[in-house]
Amino acid sequence: CECPGRVGQPRAFALERPTGFAVDGGLAADLVDALAKLEAERWVSDQDDGTFGLARPALRVRLVVEPEPGQELVRQLRVGDATTGGAFAVLDDDEGVFVLPRRTRASVERWLVDRALLPGEPASIVEASIDTATASLLLTRVGLGWQQTAGSPTLEAGAIARLGDAIEGLRAEAAVHLGAARPEEGLARPRLTLRLRAESERGAAPRTIRLGAGDTWEGTSVVYARIDGVDATFAVARGAVAPILDML
Repeated sequence: CECPGRVGQPRAFALERPTGFAVDGGLAADLVDALAKLEAERWVSDQDDGTFGLARPALRVRLVVEPEPGQELVRQLRVGDATTGGAFAVLDDDEGVFVLPRRTRASVERWLVDRALLPGEPASIVEASIDTATASLLLTRVGLGWQQTAGSPTLEAGAIARLGDAIEGLRAEAAVHLGAARPEEGLARPRLTLRLRAESERGAAPRTIRLGAGDTWEGTSVVYARIDGVDATFAVARGAVAPILDML
């Protein structure tokens, strides 16, 4: 992930690898901030004695900083075996071994793939098709609200408003992995399928989001999700999906 720009200018990010994905600016900014303010959970050794997993690190982070135009400062972080509170790590060629905090390691390991599930801003969505094993209905935006224009069950106005709000609030926690869906994610037979159309996409195919099995991810209860045309599986908080399923 690259962050072009100079000091004093807004940071912009571009995801160079893996290709074919939009970058999540929020996650990228969190990662850069975590690395810029890197602190040890604790120091454990003056040197690597070969027992910390650093000879064959689990991951490497290469950070290039431009303190002044035309000058580059390169730092490399190596992360080894997991331990209490985080993972063993070493910075550059320093001999001191420290524990990288668990939160920082999570930021480093996270895919910086755009988490947005909706096709644009929530207010731009003009049509939402919702399908489950027992329900199939269509919502259409009218002014600032929603109305049910087809399908069953027939919902009362308050339920339609809550359903529209729940759909507009959907957002993934992060991409869990890239590549094809895995059988245990339950996406071959999704519990919920949403087809959302934005104002700017009238006449085009809607964005299709499929939500499958539940699981726990980084201590959060989630539901797996896929967006048609995006080769990644996402984790969506179960609390964001439950209000939709509960009303159908």
